[in-house]
This record gives sequence, C-alpha cells and structure tokens, in this order.
Amino acid sequence: MTISSVSIDSISLIETLKGTKEYDECSNRGICDRETGDCTCFDGFGASDGQGNDGSIANCGHVEPIVDSEAVERLMGGG
Repeated sequence: MTISSVSIDSISLIETLKGTKEYDECSNRGICDRETGDCTCFDGFGASDGQGNDGSIANCGHVEPIVDSEAVERLMGGG
C-alpha cells in the first residue's frame, strides 16, 4: 500500500496488491498466541466484524483510523 496524498481531512491510498488477508494468521497484521488463539494486533489494526469493519472478532482485520490529535484540536477551535 502506498500513500499518494494526505491533507487534514482526507487520505488517498493506492492498493498495489489486490486481495484479502482472511486466511492468514491474524490477517498478517499481528502476532498469534497459539495457546489461546488470540491475536495481538500491530499498531493501526484491531478486531473486525469479519468484513473488515470495526468489530469483536480478534483477527486484526480492521484498519484503525489514523487520527492527528493536533489537527483535530485545531479543527475544533482549541488551538
């Protein structure tokens, strides 16, 4: 994945490799504890609903939104 442009209110991405990660252990986005079957997700990834949205399945299949707290504060009039 390559970031092509970034602004305060949007981000554009170019997908260089099409496909899903549904059959990969922890979606290739975390480390699996094979004793418990639980994934510890890498930064930026979390539990999904099985469709890539935020959810309760601990598979690291959800890409967490990137939040610039300073930009949010400026937008909200606090800085």
